[in-house]
Parts: sequence; structure tokens; C-alpha cells
Amino acid sequence: MCAAGQPHETGVTCAAGVCVMSCEAGWGDCNPNNYDSPGCESNLATSSIACGACGKDCGGGLCVGSTCSPPAETVATIPSQAPDGVITHIEVDANNVYAGEYSFLNSSTLSLAPKAPGSAPQQVTTGALLHDFAVGADALLWLTGQVVQKRAGDGTVSTVATLSNNEDARFILTDSSSVWLLENAVASTPTTDASVRVLPKGATATQTVWTQKSGAWVGGLFNGTDLIVRGLGWSGSSFSSPDPNFERISKAGAASAFGALTTIVPFAADSDNVYYGGDALYAVPIGGANAVKLWTPSAGGVFSVAVDSSNVYFAECANDSQPARLRRIPKAGGTADVIASDSIGGYGFAGRNCEFSDNVMFGSTPLRVVALDAGYAYWSNGQHVIRRIAK
Repeated sequence: MCAAGQPHETGVTCAAGVCVMSCEAGWGDCNPNNYDSPGCESNLATSSIACGACGKDCGGGLCVGSTCSPPAETVATIPSQAPDGVITHIEVDANNVYAGEYSFLNSSTLSLAPKAPGSAPQQVTTGALLHDFAVGADALLWLTGQVVQKRAGDGTVSTVATLSNNEDARFILTDSSSVWLLENAVASTPTTDASVRVLPKGATATQTVWTQKSGAWVGGLFNGTDLIVRGLGWSGSSFSSPDPNFERISKAGAASAFGALTTIVPFAADSDNVYYGGDALYAVPIGGANAVKLWTPSAGGVFSVAVDSSNVYFAECANDSQPARLRRIPKAGGTADVIASDSIGGYGFAGRNCEFSDNVMFGSTPLRVVALDAGYAYWSNGQHVIRRIAK
């Protein structure tokens, strides 16, 4: 039986056992088999992945009046290594863009591609326990199970350290002198500590810098001077209750909490503020308590945030008629200009609105699918394509 009464639908018929939907003028049923986006979900006048007609993709450019603006540059298409694989993390350095495809059911994969458009990607490593990667000034580092490895600029791969059996590290970060690891407490032993560990350059054993009772990490970053982290608390049966605060941890291990949040959110930071998403885009002073709302979407929310010296770049969740959008807003607030539109992060299709337990997250990790260099903003989309557009 074909269900009628869907958004922007004018009638449904059954032809040869297939439901065929008729749409209002200017609307299209471009995902007919997608139960996340029922009805005629695509606005053909403005949807950048259905511009004027289903299947007309503007390549990251905008759709205005059913006409595509110039497309973004395609840097590379990363081959998918797993049926359920999703690119959830990208980074850039002076020469390359790096992409982590993560899978719940299969091995995860780390790839790189030169930043010149049309580059051929290279697989760096793959493994069922590939947790995270970080880009340093002179090396690419990653964490597979309890092994920390690095790839030097000449392509040489070596093992930096092998962690002990009781170290459940899930995130890896690096600054100019050290490798930093965020280690979860063990779920089966909720009295263990979640810790921040440091691996000084040239060392093979980690040192504990800071601990948090009964917790698990959902991300961290350096803001130039300090480590900014966010964790989950222990609810009694699982790591599911978000810690209400960010923690600022100095390299010497001194910690201070700030901010007050109730959800797990993507975030970026500079020396003064943490910028984070969720139902809107916020800024909270490092060391402060009260966040300022910089921008509020008409529908959906904000995921994947990046910041440079002047602006905050963020992905706006898809809504009922639009794919996800990449926006730019001054750090002090103001107009949030749309600079690109695409199925950002693989979850940004029209009709599939943000669910913060799914679309903005991968497991307990916020999507990190927007990255910046001096001239461009980069992102990954649902087809494993890495694109960029001038800032």
C-alpha cells in the first residue's frame, strides 16, 4: 500500500508494484527509497544536490533559482573500505589532506591525498582498532589499539610506543614537543580513572598528567597553549551522562573547568574561546561560565566547527528541503554567510535532520569533517569526496 499525505506530495500511485509520488511544483522526491526523508523532500530551487531536478549536484556550490553557482574544488575521492564506513575526521597540513573512515562492523582506514585538486589518495593504514589520528608539524600520528605509530614526511612508518594493557587510549593529539593521549576509564571497572597522558618526544612510555574519576573522553584539542577536553560521566551502567564542563589542562597538568553544557557537542577553540555547536553556534570564554549564542538556525542544528584568526566555520545540519551547508561567521558574531552546500559528513542529505545521537556523532565522537588552512575550508561528503572552497 502506498502512503499518501507526505510533505509537498500531491498524489501517490502504484505502478508495477512500485509507489510513484507526484510532487508540488518546484519540489522533488529525490530519495524515493529513503525512509529518513519521506515525501517530496527536495526544494529544486535551492537544493545544491537536486538543483532544478533530482540528481543535479552543484558539486559543493550553491543552488539559486534552480541554477548552480560555480562548484567547489574536488581534492580527492577517498575509496571506501567498509560498507558501513563513514569519513568522520579530516585534517590538513601544508601538503596533504587526511581522512579517517571509521566503521563499527569492519576495519577503519586512514588515507591521505595531496591538496592539489584531482589528487590520487593513498591508504596509510587500516585496522579494526584504529581509533584516532593527529597531524603534527613533521609527522602523521595514529592510534591503533595500544600502538602509537607515525608516518614521517618521507613516507617512512614507525612505531612510537606500545601502551600497557591497562591503557585504553581513544584520542591522540600532538603539539611541537609531545604526543598526548586521552585514555578512557574501563567500562567494566567504573572506579578506574579516565586520564590525560603525555608521551614526550623520543620517549617510549607515557606519563599521567591529569585524571578524572569514572569517565570517558569525547574529544580534545590544543588551542595553542592548553589542552581543551570534554568527557562523559559514569551513569551507573554506562558512560552516557555528559560532563557539564569543558576542562582546560595546562601542559604541566593544572586543570580548571569552565562552561556548562548538557549535550555532547563538536567544538573548536582559539586562545580566548571555545566555539561549539548543538542546537545553535555558541562561544564560551575559556575559564568563563556563560556562553554567548553567535547564531541560531531556523531548523536543525550545528555540527563540525573550525576556527581561524577571524572567523568560525561550521556545518549547518540538513533540514527538510536542504542538504547541509557550510557557513562562515565572524568570531564576534554577525551574519553567517553560506559558502558551500553539500552532504557534509555523509549525514547532510536533505530531509535527514540532525539527531545528535546519530548525525553529529560517530559512537561517542563528534564529527570533525571541516578543516582549514590559510586559504581554504575543506570538508568531506557522503560520497567520500573531499572538497574545498576559498575562505
